[in-house]
Parts: sequence; structure tokens; C-alpha cells
Amino acid sequence: MRFAVLGAALFALDRWRTATRAPAASGRDIVLSRDFVAGLRAGLWRERGREPGDAEFEARLAEHVRDEVLYRSALARGLDRGDGIIRRRLVQKETYLLEAEAEPGAPSEAALRSWYEAHRERYRTSARVDLEHRFFSVDRRGARASADASRSLSSGAPGDPFLRGERFEDATTAELAGVFGEAFAAAVEALPVGPWSGPIESALGQHLVRVTSRREGAVAPFEEARESVARAWREAERTRRVEAATRALLGGYRVVRE
Repeated sequence: MRFAVLGAALFALDRWRTATRAPAASGRDIVLSRDFVAGLRAGLWRERGREPGDAEFEARLAEHVRDEVLYRSALARGLDRGDGIIRRRLVQKETYLLEAEAEPGAPSEAALRSWYEAHRERYRTSARVDLEHRFFSVDRRGARASADASRSLSSGAPGDPFLRGERFEDATTAELAGVFGEAFAAAVEALPVGPWSGPIESALGQHLVRVTSRREGAVAPFEEARESVARAWREAERTRRVEAATRALLGGYRVVRE
């Protein structure tokens, strides 16, 4: 959507500028069409939040004409050639315009269901676990943290206080990684349900962990995933159309490599 909005704005800007370009016959006229003048007045109104006065509007119009003259003068001098910044800006602008023109309409139900079936794994929900843990702080225990945790596995001795608590419910691997680190979360994935296991190291210390419940992920039904499917379809279709338009442009050129 962001690209579509930017592209539409740039397309409108191009139409305004085109309206002021010189006719091919003379090359020296700056034509201010009625549509351009009306658009400029409307833009000034939106900017100021009120109807612009005649003097304000004429000043803005004069500013536009001045900019147009300088723009044409710069083109006549060839200042756009060999300038990497201008080149990138024009490439970016053309890309935005292609994306705006490639914006797909509303997909059919059949198209969405076909996309969903072809990309089902995208809509698989994450596996979730309930667990409890005993924490053995490296800050408090230093090198003894691992040995203390190992002894606690058989003795049941308590660990140290943990800021986020001793129980985690309905947690995904990504959520556990955000708290304990990726290595810890990966180790929990391999644990059986029921017994205490460990020690398992985290960035904060050592842990004994007991997984009390595990629920595997499942592919969300189409009806639940429909909104996400529609967004993904639109993005893929927009990309396909832009690529096709770009290939069509490339087809009009011959690349000569010396």
C-alpha cells in the first residue's frame, strides 16, 4: 500500500509537470493548463487549511514557473547526465510509477484459495509450550551455577529468583528466545513432556526446565487466514506485474557490451 500511495502521488506530480511542459512546436512555452492551476490551488488550500488569497496563489504560481525554467535550463545543460543521485532518483520514481500502475484489483475467491493451497505452510501456527524452570544465576553463583543446577536436578533444591517468573504458559519458540536466547529455546523444543531436564544454559545462567504441556502448530483454516492470504496475494501479484512491465521495457533495448 505504501508503494501504491507514493506511486499515485508521483504519477499526479508527473501529470502536473507534463501540463506545464512546452509544446513540441516551440519548445519555449510554459503552458499552465486549467487542471494544473486548479490542482495547484487545491494543494495550497490543503497546505494552509484555508482558501489562498490571490497574492498567495500568484506567488506560488510564479514560484512554480521559476522552478520550471530552472529545471529546463538544467536539462539543456545536461546536468542530469552523469549524476548518480539524479539517476537513482529517476530509477526510484519510475519504479514507484510502475508499482502504482501494477496495483491489482480485488482478487477472486478462487485466486485466494489457490494461493492458500500453494502456500499452506506460511499459515502454520507456531508450536506452544507450558513450562516451569529453576534458575541458577551466574551473577550470584559464578562458576558454581552449573554444578548447583545439576545437584538440584536430584535434590529439588530451589534456584534463584527470576525476574520473569518461574512459569511460562502458551509460549512460542520465538517468545522463549526473546527471554532466554535462541540456544535455550532450541533446547526446550527437544525436551520431553513431564520430567525435569537440564541444566540448560541461557545468557543469564543455568536452568532446570520441565515442560508440562506442548501443542504442535497447525495450518490455520482458510477462513482464519483469509486476510493474510489476500495481503500476500496482492503483494505477489503486484511484484509479478512490475517484473513483467520491466521485462517489457528491457525488450525495447539492445545491450552492447564493449
